[in-house]
Amino acid sequence: MHTLTATSTAEPRVMVSDELVFPEGLRWQRGQLWCSDIFARRVLKIAPDGRVEVVAEFDDWPSGLGFLPDGTPIVVLMRERRIVRLEGPRQVLHADLRPLIPEGAVANDMVVDDAGRAYIGGGHGSIVTVDAAGRARLAAAGVPSANGLAITEDGRELLYAATSEQAIVSASIAPGGELSNLREAVAVAPHAPDGICLDAQGRIWLGGLETRTFACVSPDGGIHETVWVGPRLAVACVLGGPDRRTLFMATAEAELATLVETEGADSRGAILMARVGVAGAGKP
Repeated sequence: MHTLTATSTAEPRVMVSDELVFPEGLRWQRGQLWCSDIFARRVLKIAPDGRVEVVAEFDDWPSGLGFLPDGTPIVVLMRERRIVRLEGPRQVLHADLRPLIPEGAVANDMVVDDAGRAYIGGGHGSIVTVDAAGRARLAAAGVPSANGLAITEDGRELLYAATSEQAIVSASIAPGGELSNLREAVAVAPHAPDGICLDAQGRIWLGGLETRTFACVSPDGGIHETVWVGPRLAVACVLGGPDRRTLFMATAEAELATLVETEGADSRGAILMARVGVAGAGKP
């Protein structure tokens, strides 16, 4: 177990708060920040000055976000276990994950590579991959349940947050998208990691959920930078901005134990931002 002895970054500032319930799945795309507001059932696009635009609204909970090579957004719908493309105002089925994700489980976070291949995790102990044409298949089964996912800059390694195991898991990516050599890359206790992203030095930024901390962790488990966001939950993060050195952080003042049952009725979300020392790399 590592204690939080690293030098903290500058005090984070609020980018947007008034309109959010439980933000997740942060992505930086073409000069704007995107996020899923899960329990508000919508996907948002946020300008650098904090102006919020509702891109799409759903009957289900949206979670993982990504973009096809032509820039088309795709969104994971958790309980429906589907992925939809956002084609202007239209929501078009991209992939049906129900044959691969069992009834009672949810599809959750997602990362999409430069070729448009998506990897989707959830609470069912498997990872599904979907190619740019929408063809879905099982990439790994019987593994620690995947929360936030990331792909290294060279496209050869997938990392994901194994929340309940308090660890980051790594897998090798074959040219066809298959995953192999799944292993624990780094133990991150006391954090129960949720959303993650990578920096140019191969380190992992993670949202530590109930530790109320975003931490930058190296492969050997050393902690290099931290951002304290208490009393908020530290949910998900992405490195963006023109130089990819702005850490955007999805947070929520919420009771984690009752969040799903109440569908975020008492949750108050916010997106914070802070400058960090090393630029982002890879996906997201």
